[in-house]
Amino acid sequence: MSSPISPVGRQAMLLCVGNGGFCRKADGLYEDAQTVCFLVELAQMTGGLTACQPVVDYRNGECFCEQNLTGQPHLRLVGLELWRSSRVLKSVSYLCAVPRLAREINRTDWVYLFMPGNVSLLCGLLAVALRKPFGVYLRGELIIAPPLTRLVMSRTRFVLASSPHLCERARKSCGDVELVTPMLDLAVEDIVGCRAQRKSGPWNILFVGRVESRKGILELVKAAELLRAKGVDFVLNLAGGGPELGQHQRSLPGGLANRVQFLGAVADRHALRELYLKADVFVFPSHDEGFPRVLYEAMAFGAPIITTFVGGISSVMSDGVNCLRIDVGHAEQIASRTLELINDADLRARISKEASRSLQKLMAGWSRSHAQQVSGKVMANRTLPASL
Repeated sequence: MSSPISPVGRQAMLLCVGNGGFCRKADGLYEDAQTVCFLVELAQMTGGLTACQPVVDYRNGECFCEQNLTGQPHLRLVGLELWRSSRVLKSVSYLCAVPRLAREINRTDWVYLFMPGNVSLLCGLLAVALRKPFGVYLRGELIIAPPLTRLVMSRTRFVLASSPHLCERARKSCGDVELVTPMLDLAVEDIVGCRAQRKSGPWNILFVGRVESRKGILELVKAAELLRAKGVDFVLNLAGGGPELGQHQRSLPGGLANRVQFLGAVADRHALRELYLKADVFVFPSHDEGFPRVLYEAMAFGAPIITTFVGGISSVMSDGVNCLRIDVGHAEQIASRTLELINDADLRARISKEASRSLQKLMAGWSRSHAQQVSGKVMANRTLPASL
């Protein structure tokens, strides 16, 4: 049996492996504000944190990363260079990263993995091989290399999951599973209790998230075409970046040029709040999720929600109560449910109010931050042997 993971009396060194990407700008590596707050808080608690994930070079409008992580105290950054020009080269770059990842895992006491994600899965396998204890932040369905994923999940010390649905999935392989406190820049006083509902257009329809096919952008644009054909006066604002942004901009049908606005990543929190407050309808047609942060934001700011019920969304959202439900991949449903909302101000008001109530109830149970949960789990396990 190996020695304890860290000497009693010393704070544990942590390696946090993300499943997104740092955005590289001229003055350093950037992340979204909520993740930065989490990493900085966890670094302060542990006295030493290394954050590791791939690096993406900044291109205007194509990333959400708005806050510089470089130079934060107690926080060390490891950016992985992945060759993205082809699937083969990207796979080769993962193999080339193995020695570096193994060194990072060897020099730390604990590993914390954001999953699913290719780099996180690779680090989980390395942690198993190197007998390093690790925990998992489960953000979505585990669909990558199921046998390898099952191995990693069977060896994790704890899981913090983003929805009750994912908690149940995780309990099949791990005995210590807890619902995570979302990383949100929101307080109870930010919740808009009641919003005036407009009776006529032009209607503001809003989407916030990565602009990519798996988020339902193709169906959303098709729904916009259907609404235009019905003579609806609207503007669809797409707030988000991602590598597919340019592709979706170029493929936008000509008839929607004045109807659909690609805003890129909206880094300013006040500007994003204003988009929610002005939205008559918030549409989220994603194909797969854990529980998306943007739904919490829409609930807080009173934007009536239309959403798919993938992943853990159904654990919070209820069709006809605090949202309207749509099926994955159905542009016609997006259009019809949007019409249902804009034609019924009372329905919009009721759904908005119930969503605010739902969020207030949830926030009442968030007694510890995500960083505090991770720190607590590590402290509770720190004297256990790594071979357990």
